[in-house]
Amino acid sequence: LLARTNNDMLDLRQLVELELDSHGELDPNKIRIAGPIVQLGADSGRKLILALHELATNAVKYGALGQAAGFLAINWAIVDQGDERKLAFEWHESGVAMPTDADINRHGFGREMLENALPYELGATTQFRFCADGVRHQIVIPISRVKGA
Repeated sequence: LLARTNNDMLDLRQLVELELDSHGELDPNKIRIAGPIVQLGADSGRKLILALHELATNAVKYGALGQAAGFLAINWAIVDQGDERKLAFEWHESGVAMPTDADINRHGFGREMLENALPYELGATTQFRFCADGVRHQIVIPISRVKGA
């Protein structure tokens, strides 16, 4: 998608769908994708696709996309926070048999990128949680950084 784009903007839904499709995962019985049309600047799109790739890879290996009972909901919205508009993106896995505490507390490259690189690169706030039945990850990015970062 990055190579085929005719302009400097990328569609968030397309990025999400292409990433999931690259893992062979677009089954509507396992995945729900919902959110308004959001156009990303090419640079912010490249940074966000790295996060999506990490989340999708982990979901296939360990989470909702690798377990029969798993379900993945991906949602986003444009929200007002104070004087600023932001993109609020949520990755919500459920129906997952979660690993032991020792496995959950490991911090690999993907988690570092999600928790540290996105805030640094896009001014994002992130929240990564391990819940009883799956992973939840929220990314909130100022719209000014989404469009032009």
